[in-house]
Amino acid sequence: MKRHIFFLHILLTFLLVGQAAWAQPKAVFLNPNHEMGTLLWQTPGYTTFEVTNKGKSPLNILNVDPGCGCTNVSWTTEAIAPGASGFVSVIYDAELLGRFHRYIEVFTNEGGEPHLLTISGKVSMTRAHDPGDYPYHIGDYFLHTDNLEFDDVPVGEESMQTLRIYNASKEPYTPTLMHLPKYLTATYSPQVIHPGDVGKINVWFNADKARRMGLTQTNIYLSRFPGDKISEENEILVSALVLPKVTVPASQAGRIPVVHVSTTLLDLGRMAGMNCLKGNVKLENRGNAPLEIQALQVYNPGMRVKIGTRTIEPGKGKNIKITVFNDKGKPLKGRRSVLLLTNDPVQPKIVIDVLVKK
Repeated sequence: MKRHIFFLHILLTFLLVGQAAWAQPKAVFLNPNHEMGTLLWQTPGYTTFEVTNKGKSPLNILNVDPGCGCTNVSWTTEAIAPGASGFVSVIYDAELLGRFHRYIEVFTNEGGEPHLLTISGKVSMTRAHDPGDYPYHIGDYFLHTDNLEFDDVPVGEESMQTLRIYNASKEPYTPTLMHLPKYLTATYSPQVIHPGDVGKINVWFNADKARRMGLTQTNIYLSRFPGDKISEENEILVSALVLPKVTVPASQAGRIPVVHVSTTLLDLGRMAGMNCLKGNVKLENRGNAPLEIQALQVYNPGMRVKIGTRTIEPGKGKNIKITVFNDKGKPLKGRRSVLLLTNDPVQPKIVIDVLVKK
């Protein structure tokens, strides 16, 4: 009988100990490492760590040790119920110039070792970048443009455009461009952009690899995180204009076409709910040799352009018919323009901009 009582006592002890362990609080920090970016000298930086109680009993933050006088801390003082969240707030005084990395210890009623939090960043005499200079947002990454244009790239040459990126997130960011065609290449500087800093992507266009005279357009995509997908949200329009090398044979010296258009800014007025607007631009050949139209293209898919002939004799003219369709309130990427390439050796390219009001 005593033996049974002894084993029953042992069993109850194990059950009570197991129940006590099962009912412990458990502090889980959403992100224990905060990159604070670039701070102005003597302008304190603020950040907040969120902590959630994943345990089965109330969690208490007993003390927070910032490790040095340069960092002030505050925290949730009341008990954090199971499933609820609290905070640890940190203020860094930014008195020392240069990079900083600080450790913060958080003691709770869980017992054992304290939780370790870190803050890092850079203190500078001036803030080199203004987020207002980057109006295009792809998630937490702000761009100075969402449209790269490579203008007037002759056959056989390359051209470079720069995409500047401001990292408005709280984490270091590794920029990557997706779906680059073979005629585009990219280099990244720096490879990792810290919060509050600006990086740049140099995008190179190779005219020979485009294999097309005139306008070439494509969409590339800025990856926001590893495994990101392409969508309209991270889309960047790329336009490139490849110009032919126009030469006049010595035997035809003095006999050249001369292109002339009635306007390079066509104002179609207000859309006012209509499905489309139409207009004409008069194209003339004021030279003494036939004018050959080598390319007639639009910069924007919401447009259409037509002309009845590809050759205009000296002294003759033809209307370029331009139609702009209602974009139904969708954001316009790229300009509403018409590209005209001819064999005029003096002015081989003409761009007609089209103005439409909502």
